[in-house]
Amino acid sequence: MLRILSPVFISGVLGWLTLRVFFRPEGLWVRAAFYLALGIPVGAGLFGLFAFLTFLFVRPGTGAILVAFCVPAALAGCLWWLQAAGRLFRPCSLAGPTAQCGPILTIIAILSFGTCLAAGLMLATYFLAYPHGMWDAHAVWNARARVMFRAPDFWRDVFRSDHFHPDYPLTLSFLVFTGWAELGRETQVVPFAVATVFPLASAATAAVGLTVWKSLSWGLVAACLILCSIGYVGLAGAQYADVPLSALLVASVVLFTLAYRNGRVNPPALAAAGMAAGLCGWIKNEGTPVVVGFTLGLLVACLLLHGKRECVRQIGWFWLGAAPVVALLGYYRSFAPPDALLQAATSAGIQEKLLDAHRWTTIAKRYAEESWRAPGTIAPLLLCILFVWLIAGIRVEPALRLPLISGFTALAGIAVSHIAAFLASPYDLTWLLNTAAYRLVLEVMPSFVFLALRKNW
Repeated sequence: MLRILSPVFISGVLGWLTLRVFFRPEGLWVRAAFYLALGIPVGAGLFGLFAFLTFLFVRPGTGAILVAFCVPAALAGCLWWLQAAGRLFRPCSLAGPTAQCGPILTIIAILSFGTCLAAGLMLATYFLAYPHGMWDAHAVWNARARVMFRAPDFWRDVFRSDHFHPDYPLTLSFLVFTGWAELGRETQVVPFAVATVFPLASAATAAVGLTVWKSLSWGLVAACLILCSIGYVGLAGAQYADVPLSALLVASVVLFTLAYRNGRVNPPALAAAGMAAGLCGWIKNEGTPVVVGFTLGLLVACLLLHGKRECVRQIGWFWLGAAPVVALLGYYRSFAPPDALLQAATSAGIQEKLLDAHRWTTIAKRYAEESWRAPGTIAPLLLCILFVWLIAGIRVEPALRLPLISGFTALAGIAVSHIAAFLASPYDLTWLLNTAAYRLVLEVMPSFVFLALRKNW
């Protein structure tokens, strides 16, 4: 059992070691939940990065996995030692929740908590129906892991053009390979275990973030809204990469807002948020615009609230954490074939697509439909949150304006990048919208829930 969960364990430990350098929550249970919930997605991204660098020089196997784990762990340990010696910045202290929870919210949290159990049942049902996962799982992530496991000396063949989407990042494949390598055999339980952890981590991340900011009841409300999304849990059961990406995205949003926890920006914490945003590109291609969205959000918010000098300063701290991760992602791209969307964006027919009014209206209409269609997508959740707003009231403290404006602007920028991808795509537009639109909407759903509930009530 422990070997099956070895990818989760490695991700969690790496995330804990890294986040402990930047954040120090108060309270035993809050600290444990914070490092576990946010550590899994952040650690998964870090492990994917270092596993790629390690496999370039070391034959894939248990030894290479150990190196990919020990190198970032040793780097975090050095930073711990420097902090203990007083030669490095102090971690950002996160005080416990200060807001009082009313009886209405407590009742909502208790009544909603039971529905979270249905998410586990739904995931188990998906595993029984689709033990190999659905299309992206068995054609991309698990298929590449099989190449690494069965022919480790030829693992670079995953970049060959005869593979489906050879340009996709390898993080999820590295995680699946890790479980198989530790077990010594292939089993579908490992990719299912990896897929199951991320929706739980996504909900727990939003819950912990709101618990630190407000109260446990608000955190439970957020977790229940996320896990009660049938479409979102279904994506996890199908083993799509959109759920791990959404977990790392909401972790980036939570870390970003916590950088402003004490009323002013904490530069190292902002750098940690930049690192997490950059790691989104190591999960899936759609994660690459995340760091651009946060930069745009910071630019807009800082110019509105603080001016140019503060804008340059905060964006600089954010990119101090993001730049190394993005640079290494660019190095990875030198091995992988060019992204089909980037090729389409530079093709001769791109101008015709951009000037096609019918293409614009088709995309906008379908994107709006998918926002309404499945329970748990953006529009139904917005109605639920508006209902809670009417009950509890709303106000925004001055210290919250910058992270909230930045966060919502970042999500809007990510949505715009999705629409741009549909516009430039070389694939059939109807097929692409049918297979991808609802998944892209659900990617930003947990982050939207956190930001919407983060407002003071």
